[in-house]
Amino acid sequence: MCFSWWTSRLPVSLQNYQLLQRNPQPIMSSPPFNVISSTASELQDRLKAGTITSVEVITAYLAQIEKHNHAGAKLNAVIGVAPREVVLKAARKLDRERTAGKTRGPFHGLPIIVKDCFHFRPELGFKTTVGAFCFMEEKAKKNAKVIEQLIEKGVIILGTANLSEFCGHVAENMTPGWSAVGGQTRSAYEKGPPPDVSEPKSGLAAPCGGSSSGSAVAVSAGFVPFSLGTETGGSLVYPASKAGLYAMRPAHGSVSADGVFRISRSFDAIGVIARTPYDLSLLTESILTPATRARLPKNGYKDSLTGSWEGLRVGILPSTWGGAGPDHKLKWGTSPVKKVYDGVAEKINEKGGFAVYPIEIPEAVHTNSTLKHNGLSMKDIAYREFNDVVQEFCDGFESPKIRTLADIIEYNKEHAEIAMPPPHTDQKELIESYNSLLSAEEAADAYREINRKAGKDGMDRYMRGNDVDIIVSSSDSTLVTWASDAAYPSATVPLGNLENGYPYGLFILARAGSEDLLFRFMRAFEATFPKIKGPCQLGIT
Repeated sequence: MCFSWWTSRLPVSLQNYQLLQRNPQPIMSSPPFNVISSTASELQDRLKAGTITSVEVITAYLAQIEKHNHAGAKLNAVIGVAPREVVLKAARKLDRERTAGKTRGPFHGLPIIVKDCFHFRPELGFKTTVGAFCFMEEKAKKNAKVIEQLIEKGVIILGTANLSEFCGHVAENMTPGWSAVGGQTRSAYEKGPPPDVSEPKSGLAAPCGGSSSGSAVAVSAGFVPFSLGTETGGSLVYPASKAGLYAMRPAHGSVSADGVFRISRSFDAIGVIARTPYDLSLLTESILTPATRARLPKNGYKDSLTGSWEGLRVGILPSTWGGAGPDHKLKWGTSPVKKVYDGVAEKINEKGGFAVYPIEIPEAVHTNSTLKHNGLSMKDIAYREFNDVVQEFCDGFESPKIRTLADIIEYNKEHAEIAMPPPHTDQKELIESYNSLLSAEEAADAYREINRKAGKDGMDRYMRGNDVDIIVSSSDSTLVTWASDAAYPSATVPLGNLENGYPYGLFILARAGSEDLLFRFMRAFEATFPKIKGPCQLGIT
């Protein structure tokens, strides 16, 4: 999409905002660390040792964003970048606190990029757009609760990540990682000129993979060491796997959704993306609700990060299980990807773990059999809940001009040139949600039954009956739908690179309340399997 084309059609206030986000920042000639490979924990160690400062860290990441977000590789991973003076002021304050012997948390003075679907106070320097122009002039009353938690722990909010507009719930056949405000997010592993966006692409064909695409690409491209995203059914873990990263979505309800835009109240959850399981565990702890955090062991998830497979029982599904279409079978059913996947169980067993491959899940809990109750599925419930969720989100703005889903639909009609540009020139999903005839009671009843079928009577029963703690599938598998239906925690780990350099990974799930087992798996996986190639080895620096 041509920037000058659509900014010329915006109100002046919106043009100024977009131009502000693209103003060049002074680029450091030699950053004091490698922005692409450095982990948050490594940076924190250097901050503690006094070999770098938070000001230097922030300056280096701002330079990398300027280098590759709209210039260079043109990744379009970030919609809004905090004003330089705002984040450097915060960094200087946190540096002074550290010098005085005060640290707020394990990531004191480090930056994060957050998916553009959280409420942010205007003082932070960017807007909450959810990728849609209808919200560009709105101002949030307060920060989302989880954003406040991060700030209190000394994390600096550096920017907002591009996403699938309205978390993917707007147009028919929406391309993952595309929004009217942010354009098309591009993978840091992609070579050559930006792709043709004249035709929408499916989740499998799209290089970024899902709604939280910007959050994943921002980490892989070295814009930040970790990020925050959301998902309804795989739109956090799938983009992370396509970016060669680790990601964790804690169980539904364990992170506050106050001030967060969602598709569904019943299924959506907030999660984190990072380069290592260790960073991921600490960041997950940082965003949990106080009640959830109080239930953790004294050392949090730290005791789970042993690096050992001992005592962990893993069931691995066939590589093509839960996939759809010829692209999935071509990718996962042929060598060399299948050969690598087939060898996972053998390596786990060699290292003292217990892995069964392939496992066979009965038809009653097979992911290719859509879970329904009285003919209703997750999609029907989400369509009904979307109306209420949108109104709740809009109520978080000061004197909002947009208050309801009907207002959004009308705005898009009146501003179709900028709100619905090609290749997504419709708002079919929004209209279908608005026209949902499902009652709140019917939706709640359907959710309870689907949740029971997926969890207690489905995977729970299978896992207990077959004595496995974790189920593994390809990262493209529809097993992610089961994680959402059952309110399970889920995660992804990077397994390898395709011939074209793009990463692929594994999807893993455990029963509710078993996030510690997922961290055990991830750390043991990291200790057992070789690191995949990063984008710096493929041209991004």
